[in-house]
Amino acid sequence: MHLPEEEIQEMSASFLMLLDRLAEQGWQVSFPHHHWIDYLDYLVGGVSLGRERRWYDPELAKAKVLPLLDDTDIDDARNVVKGDMRYCWNEHVGKGSIYPQGLSGGLSMRPVANTCARETNR
Repeated sequence: MHLPEEEIQEMSASFLMLLDRLAEQGWQVSFPHHHWIDYLDYLVGGVSLGRERRWYDPELAKAKVLPLLDDTDIDDARNVVKGDMRYCWNEHVGKGSIYPQGLSGGLSMRPVANTCARETNR
């Protein structure tokens, strides 16, 4: 199903602010494999033996990534809490994606996180 482009909303903000927005929306967040921000699912959910998508409460995700604001051994370009992200979502469908800035300054074509309304995540 193709929806009109005007139903897709976008905003740029820090990852932490986007997690706050997701909590306000009552949505959940999931972390697919991303080629240079590849630690989020493990950081938030721990070791997973399966390949199933895991959905998290955004407040839990925020608590787990908050320590990344301190000095870490993660390069700033790969640190999810440093720099702005682009959040694209569709309220009607109940899904969205968060895209990081690419190393060259443009947006990455792969999302670092997917979002969904609680009732659409299964």
